[in-house]
Amino acid sequence: MYSHYGKTQFQVPFQTILNKTINGISLSQPLLATFEDLDHKEAVLFGENIWQWRAQSFLNTNNFNAFDDFIGKLIQYLASNKKRSRLTVDYESFYEGSNSVIIKAEYFDKNYVFDDSGALQITVTNRSTQTKKTFPLLLKGNHYEVDLSSLKPSSYNFTIKTTGENIAKSGRFEILAYNVEQQFLNADVTRLNQVATNTTGKSYFVDDTSTLISDLLNDNRFTPIQKSKKETMPLIDWKYLLAIIVLSLSAEWFLRKYNGLI
Repeated sequence: MYSHYGKTQFQVPFQTILNKTINGISLSQPLLATFEDLDHKEAVLFGENIWQWRAQSFLNTNNFNAFDDFIGKLIQYLASNKKRSRLTVDYESFYEGSNSVIIKAEYFDKNYVFDDSGALQITVTNRSTQTKKTFPLLLKGNHYEVDLSSLKPSSYNFTIKTTGENIAKSGRFEILAYNVEQQFLNADVTRLNQVATNTTGKSYFVDDTSTLISDLLNDNRFTPIQKSKKETMPLIDWKYLLAIIVLSLSAEWFLRKYNGLI
């Protein structure tokens, strides 16, 4: 495909799809570009003989699929004027402290085709302390996902942003504190009796407190046992002390001998 040499200027924001080249060197000038004007999407091709491009695509791959798919997606993008969100977020308003805190997101290109090359990050703000933490979203099949189970129970605001584009979604969720005692309001008497039977024990109710105390006091298995530990160490093991004693006795003997007391 051929194009005239020259500089192109746009008066509105645009996106370059293909650049012009001369002998394989890019001129940083658009050959194919798209732009949006209010609710309309436009594309401009600064070239001619596009059929040669399609023919070359067939020579390279033995089919027209690559060229036809590219043009098809371009037409789909230009024909779509619906206002749809390119970033959708799936999350719960409340998370139990015992469950995983998972937030999922889907990111689409301008043709609303899932984009698996996006870079998404979530910034979480604790509403009580105003502390912020940032986590990356990881690609999991046909969606992005982040695990926030490391966060403490509290109320949080979050914002998910895409790197390179001004697209973001915000929301709010709360992590509830997990209390084991609140999960079971009544004792499982059947299982407790079974445990007592299997361990040759006995079950007691609240009204049997005096019986429980009496049984504990009279049960020989719980008789207090006093243990003592005695260690004996020969004096000869105290080498330094033994040497001092020997030197002291020797000095006393020489002094007595010198003074004629012996």
